[in-house]
Amino acid sequence: MRQRLLLHAGVWSICLLASLQMEESSLWDSSSSREEQAFFRANRQEVLVAEQEEVPADELPILKKAPWQRKVIVLGELAYFRPKKARFRAIYGSSLLNYRLSTQVQLYEGLFALFDANFLHKKGTALGGKERTDLTLVPVDFGLKYYIPGTDFGALYLKAAAEVTGTFIDNHTPLVEDIRCSAAGGVVGAGLFFSFGKRHSFSMDLFADYSFVSLHPFGKVGAEGEEIDIGGWIFGGGIGYKF
Repeated sequence: MRQRLLLHAGVWSICLLASLQMEESSLWDSSSSREEQAFFRANRQEVLVAEQEEVPADELPILKKAPWQRKVIVLGELAYFRPKKARFRAIYGSSLLNYRLSTQVQLYEGLFALFDANFLHKKGTALGGKERTDLTLVPVDFGLKYYIPGTDFGALYLKAAAEVTGTFIDNHTPLVEDIRCSAAGGVVGAGLFFSFGKRHSFSMDLFADYSFVSLHPFGKVGAEGEEIDIGGWIFGGGIGYKF
């Protein structure tokens, strides 16, 4: 009986080794990096050692994810931006369109690194006159996004990021100088993420953000160096792909 068990164990180990060898050969080709190959072999060796020590099946080590196996999400988004300050709204209106390209890379489980590039442009009229003024904002966000465990179809997430905003104001009047400066602040938000597949799939995002950003222009806006609050609410959505 013991010899039969040992024979079965030997056959099973040979089959496992063959399957892992096939998986290894399919995972990379001759152009793959040495780092990728070393990572795979380390994981395979860990499983084989556990098998030789007769570790119960439910306690076998799980193959780790390599850095190149982490999820990446890319989204194109369109949002409605409502400035917080009444003075801002009086010049440029109560809403601006916010175009956004969002890239997210998985760090661990539901935690993702976040990089958002935004673009906003609006024409306005200076207070107390008819002079035209053009506003362009280019906010860039660096931060984290955490997806709360949900279903395979959708999940709630929370977002926190630092924000740097390039600000360009063209005043079509000799009385007020143009502004070229950057503003620093942050953004927090929450949203719903929908994925139409477990791995590679199309995705959809609905979100609400709040930005708190102030700029200190060197040009003359009222008094020189006056602080201008350009933060506000952002509501929008987008579609993309999860790799």
